[in-house]
Amino acid sequence: AESLALMDEPYPYEELANLPAVITATERKRLFESQADQELEQFEDFAPSQEFAELAEVVSAKKPGISAREVGSLNHLFMQKVDLARSCDGADLKQQVKEMAAAGVLEKDTLELVDIAGAESFFATEAGQAMRSGTAKVYRELPFVLAIEPGELAKGAKAAELEDRLIVRGIIDALIVEDGQAMIVDFKTDRISKQELAQRAKEYEWQMKMYARAVEDILHLAKLRKVLYFLSRRELVEM
Repeated sequence: AESLALMDEPYPYEELANLPAVITATERKRLFESQADQELEQFEDFAPSQEFAELAEVVSAKKPGISAREVGSLNHLFMQKVDLARSCDGADLKQQVKEMAAAGVLEKDTLELVDIAGAESFFATEAGQAMRSGTAKVYRELPFVLAIEPGELAKGAKAAELEDRLIVRGIIDALIVEDGQAMIVDFKTDRISKQELAQRAKEYEWQMKMYARAVEDILHLAKLRKVLYFLSRRELVEM
């Protein structure tokens, strides 16, 4: 009878029980925010900007039904494999795309979807130049695992025991380390207007915070910068 009575009592850790034990750094946005992550929407649902009209036509004509996830993965793969020792201007990046296709790194029927202009624009930024400096250590597609308290994922969530932790997994697109300083770079393929840029960047604050926590735990650096680069907008946002 006593056990049955306990079952009728409110469970004090219901919010904790509803949280995932393991989460990727990018998943929190989809769990707790109503606006869908445009990187996971169908590409064909976007209203293309004028500068990307040609790309939209290519997707519609040659790759019907392709998702933004696939476009994003393709461009992340390209940025991961770019030879930083080369000039990385538009002509060179086009050549690198062809070479990656010949080597089987990229599929030949998706080459039109690589945002070469966005990549060229990135390599002209401070972050892009730092990656290509030749003096910095550059880590691309760097995986990490981080243990956090429940309240860091969901406000108000409390641990039942001191040992209760949630596991955050993630992959940092690029980490640049030089002279005791580090910069985290995360590439975004969201197709957004200039007016949406600041709000969209804000939606990635928690993700970048987790990236920073992971890097700080490993490197113990006094100075750590976090930047987002929106390929379609050709804009760098410092967090």
